[in-house]
Amino acid sequence: MGQNAKIWIRVKESASIRSEVERAFLNSFSKRGFEVSFDADPDPSQNFEFTIGIGGDGTSLSALRRLGENRFKTHFLALHLSSGLGFLPPFALPLETGNALEVFSEDLADCLSAGNFKEEERWGLEIELNGEFLWALNDFVISKGPLSRMILLRMHVNGELLLARMRGDGLICSSATGSTAYSLSAGGPVVQPTLNVVIVTPICPHEVSQRPLVLDSKSEIEIDILEEKSTLFLTCDGQYQKELHSGSVLKLRRARQAVRWIIPQMKTVSPRSYFQQLRKKLKYGGDLIGNEKRHSD
Repeated sequence: MGQNAKIWIRVKESASIRSEVERAFLNSFSKRGFEVSFDADPDPSQNFEFTIGIGGDGTSLSALRRLGENRFKTHFLALHLSSGLGFLPPFALPLETGNALEVFSEDLADCLSAGNFKEEERWGLEIELNGEFLWALNDFVISKGPLSRMILLRMHVNGELLLARMRGDGLICSSATGSTAYSLSAGGPVVQPTLNVVIVTPICPHEVSQRPLVLDSKSEIEIDILEEKSTLFLTCDGQYQKELHSGSVLKLRRARQAVRWIIPQMKTVSPRSYFQQLRKKLKYGGDLIGNEKRHSD
């Protein structure tokens, strides 16, 4: 698979060892016949067999956004190289002294060249706004501007009225992959990322009965901006923003295609499972104390 296959590698620009990482990966992948690119903005006509985002979660989301429609054609791998949480990547780059980075990159290049990886479908979301289609892997957020005023929304699901008046600080529409991002901070549920659902999480709703809701991903969701007392925004994955006005109508659905998320089966290091990530990164469930063992009491 590696011979003449194209691979785009995006390393977090502020990473202190960015040059060392790029050098190690260029050497390892070039030896196996890959055409390697580190361009900040890839040519949209290029079809990359693989894309690797190296940094934090934001680096991976940014890499997918920069690929445009090609994000659905490439095999995508996230690697952690950041002081941030880094919940999405199943691997963290080794930063120990010696040749640990080189060993890792050689092992990874072997895996991708041989096709030795598992593939998951990660479904993002799509919003139509004024004839423009916007995409997000994690979430779309409707939020207020600098003035501390409540916003007013209405929401239909499959043509049926659900929220006649949602007053609050905003609304988060999240994919299963994005359930552990902003939605979780606003009280939304933790959802296994391979599930086909849309999570709707009100932000500080005035009506306390308006709780987070999990919908089938095939649902057609329509959100109307009813009142505009200050500037409102629609934000995609925390990276791209559109201004909203009274009368704006947002039509949300599951993305037309899934991201081809891969987990290499490496020899030198094992990937963290989703549940291991919950325990390690989010401290979900607490830690075992002393010799405490699992029991069925």
